[in-house]
Amino acid sequence: GGAMAATMGASSRRRPTEEWSLYSFALVPHCRPDLQGSCVLAGMSRHSWLSSVGELAQLCTEAARRRALRKSPGAQKFDKPLSAEFIRERADIDDPIRGY
Repeated sequence: GGAMAATMGASSRRRPTEEWSLYSFALVPHCRPDLQGSCVLAGMSRHSWLSSVGELAQLCTEAARRRALRKSPGAQKFDKPLSAEFIRERADIDDPIRGY
């Protein structure tokens, strides 16, 4: 599938479910280049990956938004990098499943 354009500052009208995080990624502080003060998780089970699909998709989208703003501070749109469907498919099919 092709990339979808997203609008800066657009809020989702979706109700929070297992698909969507209960917090706004835009409010999450930027991490340090050396990741000091950050938490990196590894070795999650397939069930954990599948239950985190919405949060992972939102994380990817926020990273793309921040990169677009870093490249062009006045940016109004950016391309969404990964869909929740793609992430769910990878979590469901990939074997072995591993990552951070």
